[in-house]
Parts: sequence; C-alpha cells; structure tokens
Amino acid sequence: MPTLIDRDLLPDDNGGERRPNTFSVLIVLLVTAVVISYLVGYAVPHALIISDVLQPWPPYDDPRRRWMALSLFTILASYMGLWGFFRMLGAFQMKRIDAMAND
Repeated sequence: MPTLIDRDLLPDDNGGERRPNTFSVLIVLLVTAVVISYLVGYAVPHALIISDVLQPWPPYDDPRRRWMALSLFTILASYMGLWGFFRMLGAFQMKRIDAMAND
C-alpha cells in the first residue's frame, strides 16, 4: 500500500493525458523522413543551382530522385538502428534490475 509520501511523488494518473498511439508516432516519423529527404534531394540542390554553386544537369541524367531515395533509406535505417539500440538497452536494464532483485 503506497504511503501518502509515495502518492505525492508518484501519482497514479498522468494528468489526464493519454499515451501517444504507436501508429501515429510511426506516421510522424515517416513524414519527417520524407520531408527531410525531399529537402536533401530536391530543395537544397535547386537552391545550389540557382546560386550557381552546382551546374544544371541534363534531364535524362537527373540524380535528385536517387539522392532523395538514398537519404530516405538512410533516415529510415537510422530510425531502425536507434530502435534496436534502445530495445537492447532496455533489455540490459531489465536484466540488471532482475539481478538486483535476486540478490
């Protein structure tokens, strides 16, 4: 039974706020990856062409689609890598907690 001090420090409710839905978080991450990859693939090269830093390329050899796909793949792969790292870190922490409970 929690004491009065425990109730003050660790309240049961979270202020009426719901936890974010996993699907909505995945959608936000995907949209963020698409926007960043669009900026890397199309907006930045276009700004560099306008400022005469890059030369315009012929329409049959446009690398921007490849740049966007590569940056999207890289961002999504980094999301998966971070997910795996934090999952492994959580499992490691749970093992440490279990070891403390067994001692």
